[in-house]
Amino acid sequence: MPIAARVAAALLIVAALTVCGITLRLNPASSGFLLLVGVLLIASRQPLFVATLAAVAATIAYNLFFFPPKHTLVIDDPENWIALAAFLLTSLLANRLLVRERLQAENARASREEIEALYEMSVALLKGAGGTDQIGEAASRYLARIGASSGGVILYGASPQQQQVLAWSGAPMTDEVEDIAAGVGRHGKVTDIPSRFGRDICLPLTMGGRVKAAFLVRGAVRTQTALDSAANLLSFAIERERFLHERAQVEALGQANELKSSLLQAVSHDLKSPLTVLAVESESLERIGIGADAAAGHVRTIRDEVGRLHRRIDNLLSLARFEAGIVSPRTEPTPAADLFRAAREALPTITGTRPVQTTVAEDARDLLVDPSLALEIVINLIENADGASPAGSPIELNAMPSCEVDGRVWVEVRDRGPGLTPEQTKRVRTFSSPDARGSGLGIELARTLAALSGGSVEWFERAGGGTVARLDLPAAPVAAEGPA
Repeated sequence: MPIAARVAAALLIVAALTVCGITLRLNPASSGFLLLVGVLLIASRQPLFVATLAAVAATIAYNLFFFPPKHTLVIDDPENWIALAAFLLTSLLANRLLVRERLQAENARASREEIEALYEMSVALLKGAGGTDQIGEAASRYLARIGASSGGVILYGASPQQQQVLAWSGAPMTDEVEDIAAGVGRHGKVTDIPSRFGRDICLPLTMGGRVKAAFLVRGAVRTQTALDSAANLLSFAIERERFLHERAQVEALGQANELKSSLLQAVSHDLKSPLTVLAVESESLERIGIGADAAAGHVRTIRDEVGRLHRRIDNLLSLARFEAGIVSPRTEPTPAADLFRAAREALPTITGTRPVQTTVAEDARDLLVDPSLALEIVINLIENADGASPAGSPIELNAMPSCEVDGRVWVEVRDRGPGLTPEQTKRVRTFSSPDARGSGLGIELARTLAALSGGSVEWFERAGGGTVARLDLPAAPVAAEGPA
């Protein structure tokens, strides 16, 4: 109600009581009690300003109509001055006491409602893991309970400008709301600005020391303390939901790793038995000897392929153990020349049919890797290059310092095959097409083992034709020189 209407209603009550006293011909004492009751009634309903104005008006009416000489502000009897002053002081004091008690009662009721609203929201947030939808519903119910015109929870993405509305109720969102939320996300401070709704309060929701969301209340009528408590509850609920989601992902990943390990072990067991038989039989045939050179060549090919399959299975099992955390790579300084020598010795079929050239730059540092993992990576890359190269063409193994990052070493396997088109290079790098040349199991193993070794594998078109497979690995630290 407008203040003018409140003042008019109070004066009307005073006038009505004055007329009532005149009509009933009440004596000054009775008329004073009647007017005092009216003033107290007004004070119980109206603000202090209106109640004070009513007390002054009642005092003037008391003087004008009930103390002789009437209809003037003059008082003949000094005792009437005392009575009039006592009436005014009693009215003002009673007004102040009544208004204060009424305000305290209203504040107590508002505090009780705030506590009840917070309690309802905390129960809704903590009684179960209902996901982000439950958090949004709890926030919307809280806003409705406290009488906000609109509001909701806004989540931030990579930056405060990237916003996702978790929950919103009331009047639709505007660009102004998005700007307010972005400002709170950047500065991490509460924003309280006047608006056509009354007060717009936007509170940052902090999780893990960073502002990840904002709680905006338009037309806020509650205290800042209550809204801070609601923001803390929402922060806790969103953080808990994120933790539960991450834990579920970790558990699912662990179960997937266990299943993968079990499958690999089962498959390797089923494959290794016949492969072992084939290896033994091929060695027996080779020892017995066969007249035809072609037949002997076929026996050697069978033996080499069986060995390669054995190595693939062992690689898969080792990879499963690494990813499951059962074992971890053991890094040590490894010269690139030793790595190349071991790779040549492990591939007698390839080195016996084509030249394999090795070059190690003088300033190339040793590799800081697990030697067994690095060896398998190089072997896989050599086998891939052998499959893509024409018969008799050389394969080159080069080691050099990285031209891009200090403390890294490039190990390159170069061939003179048909090379890769840009589209094939993209497929090999992303492993998105199993039928693309070079995107088989060996390449995927090389990529994964390189990542475990703190490096990476990339493929490039070679000048003059062919492909360069570049293995980027960390270099071993340079040993400090002792005193001369």
